[in-house]
Amino acid sequence: MLRKWFATGPHLPLAYGPYRRGQSPGGTPPSRDEIESDMALLAAETKLLRSYGSCDEWANVTAAASSHAIHLYQGVALSADLVANERQLACFETLLHQYPDTIAAAVVGNETLLRGELTATQIDEYVQRVKQMGAGDISTAETWDVWCNLRDQVPRCPGVTRLPDSVDFITAHIYPYWETIPVTHAAAHVIATQIFMRTVFTNTEIVVGETGWPTCGAIKGSAVPGIENQRAFIEALWKWSNLYTIRVLNFEAFDEDWKTTVEGEVGRCWGLSTAARTPKHAGLDWTAPVPDAIPPTATVRIDHPGGNSATATKANCAIPIFGKVHHAQPGWKVRVEVYTNAWYRQDKWYADGEAPIVDGQWAVPEVILAGQGEYNNHKIRATVVDEMGTSVGNPVVSAEIDGIVRTNACTP
Repeated sequence: MLRKWFATGPHLPLAYGPYRRGQSPGGTPPSRDEIESDMALLAAETKLLRSYGSCDEWANVTAAASSHAIHLYQGVALSADLVANERQLACFETLLHQYPDTIAAAVVGNETLLRGELTATQIDEYVQRVKQMGAGDISTAETWDVWCNLRDQVPRCPGVTRLPDSVDFITAHIYPYWETIPVTHAAAHVIATQIFMRTVFTNTEIVVGETGWPTCGAIKGSAVPGIENQRAFIEALWKWSNLYTIRVLNFEAFDEDWKTTVEGEVGRCWGLSTAARTPKHAGLDWTAPVPDAIPPTATVRIDHPGGNSATATKANCAIPIFGKVHHAQPGWKVRVEVYTNAWYRQDKWYADGEAPIVDGQWAVPEVILAGQGEYNNHKIRATVVDEMGTSVGNPVVSAEIDGIVRTNACTP
């Protein structure tokens, strides 16, 4: 089920932090007028924002959002400070009664497990208490690898055994920059990872609660910050999230200088606008992509990557791949293979390299382009197979791309 409150437009929903230069949580707060000014700017961009707390300046955010008809993915901040947590719950309950039409959903805790501040059982207890307040949709937010319990680059899901049954939907953070992914594959990584998670958490909707690309900071592997790279990421994310009906929130609306103290230089520059509220981009392409034409018979398609291209990979030679299958039958999967000097099944993420099909979509977050020298000219093949691993169709339902040349050194 897709949450109705996500169909808000006109552009991507945004994560919002109200802190300007010289302001910070626990320090100088933004004024009501400053927050009101922000909401007036953002109302032209989106009708859905994510907030990160319910007390003090965050209560002013909810009030200002209400006056501009902006829905909120309302934050309830959790930490190891149990007294502060009680205050957050009390503040949230007050806001819920004051602005029931503004609070579209509640996110109870943000990367709390990642920081090691609370246990899954404790978070579950807070989630249940918020449910008892009469809130609508409720979630908690963690990086996708916390949900999937990443171990040695091989996800074994679900890692968080209790929370998926407690929340109404999963909020996963997916950051290609921190995973050292080149910008040409960054938005595709978000899409592929979300599809992968859906093959595991089959009974719970997956919302990408944060993703983005920084405009300053250090290069991480093949991930290069910059204004133009942020533009490329945003436009690709807009395109693919619409074509695949994947719900994402972009991090974030404005740069926040205070974050250099916790994340270094890169922490301050994820905004689509500077801390002075100056837009970084003129004329972002928000054109609505053309919906797919539905073929009359079973077909498989590779939407990313494209063939006949030179591309950088991660240090382990990996890039994401995803596509669609039309008229899929129950039990069908997509076998993914890469050709260097022979065809190699991509079995790092799925047994036998066979990706489940979810709502007509399939993905593998990492396929390996390991060819060297004359073999650095890769082909990728996607073949539809049944539950026994037998190729489907006569002729076989498959798709193939070729001419993919890796531009960097790597070690698979």
